[in-house]
Amino acid sequence: MKNRLRNIDLNVVVTEEEKELILNRMGAIDATNMRVFIKKMNMNLTRIQSNINQIAKKINSTDRYYKEDVR
Repeated sequence: MKNRLRNIDLNVVVTEEEKELILNRMGAIDATNMRVFIKKMNMNLTRIQSNINQIAKKINSTDRYYKEDVR
């Protein structure tokens, strides 16, 4: 596997409750393995970050916000 692109292994230590929470969330989004789960969570965080940045930009550009802008 010397041509393998992803060649760094990461290990994370969690509690039993955290493990159960992760496994439940994996099942809820149909993630087949941890790699798929982490990639999906990263995509979701990117979308959330984009939404927050859009809200901040709107508020900072007008110094006010309207109820219709925040849903």
